[in-house]
Amino acid sequence: MAIESLQVFELDDAFRQRLHALRAGLHQVDAASLLGAAWHMRQRDPPRALAILDEWDRRSAGAPPAGDLHGPHGASAARAQLIRAEIAWLDGDLAGAETAAAQALAAFGRCDDALGTGDCHWLRAHLAVDQGNPKQRGAEIDQAVASFQRAGDPQRVRMAQARGIY
Repeated sequence: MAIESLQVFELDDAFRQRLHALRAGLHQVDAASLLGAAWHMRQRDPPRALAILDEWDRRSAGAPPAGDLHGPHGASAARAQLIRAEIAWLDGDLAGAETAAAQALAAFGRCDDALGTGDCHWLRAHLAVDQGNPKQRGAEIDQAVASFQRAGDPQRVRMAQARGIY
């Protein structure tokens, strides 16, 4: 299942259009589009992103249950887990975020998903800052840069490189 629009950011106008389309045709929206919506909702409205992920769980027939990141839908399940990890981080649940991010990272590794791997390292760098571990932060940034380069995402590469400067 290809996940729609995994750009790191989405402009507000495009985001509003996405929400309008989601509201207008929720019963017709495929699971990949739901996951893309949750990805772009994760920082804007975390409770709504979690509700979208609940709907994604219901719609992902044949996909593993939440928390099971193996099988043919592993990359999508890992992306959902990463979204949950980031929301836990934003909510101040650093331990929960670390656990969920580690699970997502392992699943992305099994799927050889460089973009997902980089996004996990990016989140783990933020967690390392919040945990007062600058050495770990640097290692996570370096791994994020390498993963984003492998994925061919220059915007994420530049962002991770800039994050590594200080």
